[in-house]
Amino acid sequence: RAYLAAGQQQVAPSGARAKIAAWIVGGSPLYTEVIARQGFDAVVVDQQHGTGEVVPLLQAIDAARDAAGNAPLAVVRIEELSDGAIAKALDAGAAALICPMINSVEECEAFVRATKFPPAGHRSYGPHRAALGWEGSRGDWTRASNACVQSFAMLETRGALEDLDAILSVDGLSGIFI
Repeated sequence: RAYLAAGQQQVAPSGARAKIAAWIVGGSPLYTEVIARQGFDAVVVDQQHGTGEVVPLLQAIDAARDAAGNAPLAVVRIEELSDGAIAKALDAGAAALICPMINSVEECEAFVRATKFPPAGHRSYGPHRAALGWEGSRGDWTRASNACVQSFAMLETRGALEDLDAILSVDGLSGIFI
């Protein structure tokens, strides 16, 4: 599992490598591309507290993915735990999601299920943008997406931290963000 860390604070179990992420609160593709070229492990486009909307989100994800010589992970922090917010970010082409305010195993399981197509989850099919350029079948794409999309739970409360071991045991969870 990966453990994302903002700024200088890195929180990771012994032996795990914390990833360093840049945090973008606006949807400017130019700003995102400049940041993406700075060597971060990930660029997070914040849709929870940020000012971005769908079209700038698409452009920001493109800018993060297209940074020449540097391919940081294009991450979106969604607004909330909802199937709609998850689908919007993944359909736009995000490679990974951070879901804020995960406070329990049940919420974490719901989050992970919403990022996966059946039979692994219940994500609805609508990745018109995310699947552009895919040359295989729809089934191949959904299987590839299920294998590649990364899901990070954001733990922000004492209760979530008290339930840390159980949350970390959720199948399909890529890691946590504290």
